[in-house]
Parts: sequence; structure tokens; C-alpha cells
Amino acid sequence: MLQLKVPLSKSESEVLVRCLSQLEKHRKNTMGDNPSAHSKNMSAIMSAKHKVYAQVYDDFYRDEIINMVYALDHFSRECNSKLTENTPPDTAAQLSGALRTAASARSKLRRAAAAD
Repeated sequence: MLQLKVPLSKSESEVLVRCLSQLEKHRKNTMGDNPSAHSKNMSAIMSAKHKVYAQVYDDFYRDEIINMVYALDHFSRECNSKLTENTPPDTAAQLSGALRTAASARSKLRRAAAAD
């Protein structure tokens, strides 16, 4: 079991739960060739989301951490794609705040995974 050395802030938890919900929705629509692996992956996503929502930070499996990092990476790529030279300043500020929050959460998760 892996544990976060530094717990997630409220904003980090909110972003992470939102990202995991998006990942869960995406994975439900794409089963792939191996139903058993898909089921295991869906369980890891739902379990991670539940633990983050419940603020349980000392009982993660590696698959849960991997899915959380992946979800945050995907979210960051989406935010970056929205940042252009034509992005209004207020929108750019919101996106940069979301990127900073996601990066902070991702850093905490990666440290937990590396500690194993």
C-alpha cells in the first residue's frame, strides 16, 4: 500500500475527483479487447475516486496512483490546448490556476509512487 506523505488540499482533491470522473466516463465507453483488464482498471479508478472523496490518503494501490496521475496528465493536456494567444486573460488565469493545482496534486502522487 502506498501513502501520500503530504495530503491533498481541498482544491487538489476536487480537481482530482473531477479528473477521475472524466476518466471513468471515458473508460466506460471504451472496453477494449480484454474485459477482465477493463474491469480491473474501472475498479481501480472508482476506488481511487472514492478514497480521494473520503480523504483517505494512506491506503492506495499502485494502480490507483497510476490512474490518478494519468487523469491529471490528461486534464493538464486539455487545459494547455485551450491556452492560445487569443485566450482571454480571465480564462487564461483560470486555466493556469487549474494547471497549478493539477501539477501540485500530480507531484504529491508521484512522490508517493516513488517512495515504494
